[in-house]
Amino acid sequence: MPITVNVYNQNIAKVELVEPDNLSSSRVSWKEDYLNDQMKEYTLNVILKNILQEEYKSNWIEKVQLYYQGELISLN
Repeated sequence: MPITVNVYNQNIAKVELVEPDNLSSSRVSWKEDYLNDQMKEYTLNVILKNILQEEYKSNWIEKVQLYYQGELISLN
């Protein structure tokens, strides 16, 4: 699934979850398949753990902001 990432201040990642260009021909969707009520928490945790790389001991991303359609994603 497509995403865009911008890194600010060398340690903050802004991640935008982007729907495929031709959603009607795509088999999956962020909204329908990964951000639905059953999968949202799992999806966000997987993305965060992969970006944060907690085991990495040098300078790395410390904070991640996840967005979908320009809105910050929250678990509430």
